[in-house]
Amino acid sequence: MNDESLNRLLTSARQTPPDTSRAEFGFETRLLAGLRDERSRKAAAPLVWRLCPWFAVAVAVLGFWTLLQPPDIGFPSVGQADDLLLTELLTGTTP
Repeated sequence: MNDESLNRLLTSARQTPPDTSRAEFGFETRLLAGLRDERSRKAAAPLVWRLCPWFAVAVAVLGFWTLLQPPDIGFPSVGQADDLLLTELLTGTTP
């Protein structure tokens, strides 16, 4: 392709207006949907902040509840209890 035909091709491309009908189709709908989505996200944020004190109270109550639990007094766990039971059955005495 020589320079003259390339220049004619570029000149005709510059003179032809771009087809924006596809971008224009549904523009208002897309714009309003975006605004509605942004508004709903802004409306949901205060709900989270309003629930934060309740979550803090729940964590505080659970933390306080764990402090009120009696300490572990050394009962054997399930696996150890099975071993102790087997030893008692085989020997007749408790170790």
